[in-house]
Amino acid sequence: MREGRSYWRLMADLNPSISTPTMIEKFTHSLRQCTGDFYDFGKDQGDKYFYIPDLKRHRGVAHFYLENFATDYPAKDEIFAEKFGKQMIACYSELLRDGLNEKKTITDQEKYLQKKYHTLYFFQVLTLDRGTTSGILAHTDNDEGILGSLPRYVDKALLREWLGLLDSKKSLLVKKLLECMPPESDTVLVNKELKIKFAHALRAFYKIYLEELQNQASGFTIPQTFVHHQNILVNTQK
Repeated sequence: MREGRSYWRLMADLNPSISTPTMIEKFTHSLRQCTGDFYDFGKDQGDKYFYIPDLKRHRGVAHFYLENFATDYPAKDEIFAEKFGKQMIACYSELLRDGLNEKKTITDQEKYLQKKYHTLYFFQVLTLDRGTTSGILAHTDNDEGILGSLPRYVDKALLREWLGLLDSKKSLLVKKLLECMPPESDTVLVNKELKIKFAHALRAFYKIYLEELQNQASGFTIPQTFVHHQNILVNTQK
């Protein structure tokens, strides 16, 4: 940071469309191994960040999040962060190999469950995820990259179904996102063009309803970088 202070933002969460107890156990074991005494705090903060109040459920099945992480020993913090990153990448890779090695036939029901979960993921990222919104509001240079985690297909009908669970402002945002989507089918391909449209819709919405940023996901603290980006938006409006 400009004042000389630095911090880490460490996050790992497990987002399978269809989970298994073995998968969750492996992921949790790996997290415990590489985070040690910080596990319980990171798990609690992750569970808070990835909870979706409107739908009364979490995004994903396991969560870990350390926001503004810094101790009095910066060199040790860097070692901890590197260990965390490498071990969780190895864990994700192992889980992927496990899935590929099963070599089972994918059923229509499993494809349906995948699309349903991907729609939930889409909803959380574009209506709640503070990091995503921060990137979108900061500049227009990398809309496709910032929205790079969006799933390939979402269910437009399911999004419309959820409108009745939302307050008026959140419902308006989701309607704006729905308006970006082609009308031909309820199964929507999220391509580059759509990602750019979604980014424009988000910026336009928050320029009008700036106060809605306070309802976005958060851990136990809000990073200074997000506050900075919010201030940029406020100053742009003046």
